[in-house]
Amino acid sequence: MTRWRRSAHRALTPALVGLRTVSPPGGRATSNVLALAGINDVAQSAFRLLAERTNLAVLDTQAVQREAAAKPARPPARQGV
Repeated sequence: MTRWRRSAHRALTPALVGLRTVSPPGGRATSNVLALAGINDVAQSAFRLLAERTNLAVLDTQAVQREAAAKPARPPARQGV
């Protein structure tokens, strides 16, 4: 967790507790919004990781295909001669 997020978390916690004390419906709604924002961050990170790994796999496949195309074909080995 970055330093900013830690300090923001420390600042938000008392405010959220105060909001839930003063206005419970508003506090619940705010808690839900913050929870959904966190879930969204995790989902975006997972998608980015998946996309990066897919791109790397495609690049690796293309490199192998280029190497295979660049190699001269070997004649078949003779057997029994």
